[in-house]
Amino acid sequence: MKKKVLFTALASAAVLAGGAVYAQNNPENLIGFGFKGGRLNQVLVRATEYIGSCPGFQQNDIVAWFRDKEVPVAKDRRVRLTNLSLDGFSDKVPYSDREYEKKNKSEKIKFQFGDNHSKSRFIVRPGVNQFFYVIYEGDYDESDMEVIKEGEFSADFQRDIRQVDRDIQWRSTPRFGCLDAAGNFQQLTDINEIKKCPLPVSQKVGTCNSRTVYGDVKPVWSLDADFWLKD
Repeated sequence: MKKKVLFTALASAAVLAGGAVYAQNNPENLIGFGFKGGRLNQVLVRATEYIGSCPGFQQNDIVAWFRDKEVPVAKDRRVRLTNLSLDGFSDKVPYSDREYEKKNKSEKIKFQFGDNHSKSRFIVRPGVNQFFYVIYEGDYDESDMEVIKEGEFSADFQRDIRQVDRDIQWRSTPRFGCLDAAGNFQQLTDINEIKKCPLPVSQKVGTCNSRTVYGDVKPVWSLDADFWLKD
């Protein structure tokens, strides 16, 4: 059974915390996510979509800390945040449960766009998301749980995705080898292996996003050992 709520999101009285008095104000200006490189409850997430023969997607990390200036941090104090905007989209509503103990803010929170709950990232959707939060002590949803404050706020997650052409960078020299009975490529480095190969082939070698990739395989009719082993 939950104990008495000590604060509400619409608290009208000033709160004394750590020697400082926080005056009554619009809760939206006091509560929410402070984003790394962004504003309170507002963040622009930049991403790049690579198109071409070397496709991919790269996005900046989304990192924030929850804060409520009316409620001071304290030892063994935590905050649980639930994304109400994704309620009904998956079996478990996405949430994040973080320490609320140091430096007037929660532990770091990492976000990810999606629909389904993740253990490592707090799931959000592009645009405005509505959140419910509970600052508490004790074990969540257990008899010793003491709710310090609970309420709601919204945060805006905007995306800026640019498209960039990116193709595989093919090397001028292929690799040479032999196809086995199963059709698998085996690179040859010994003259005796070359002579025994029933189907000598060459294969294109390239680079895509710092990874080595391989292209088409073509038959090679020359059995000149120097030609095969020069690479």
